[in-house]
Amino acid sequence: MHTFYQLGLQQQLLQTTPDTSDLLQSAAALASPRRRRIRRRASQELTKKQALTA
Repeated sequence: MHTFYQLGLQQQLLQTTPDTSDLLQSAAALASPRRRRIRRRASQELTKKQALTA
């Protein structure tokens, strides 16, 4: 019972903390794979151009 109450308090504390950092983390998580994909696409296009010119 006591441990359950402590867990409840911890959850409340986590919920009450401003979720700006959480939003930033999720935004970064969403943005990073996109950036990687764009970078990969760009590099693929470059290699294609090089293959065509060579």
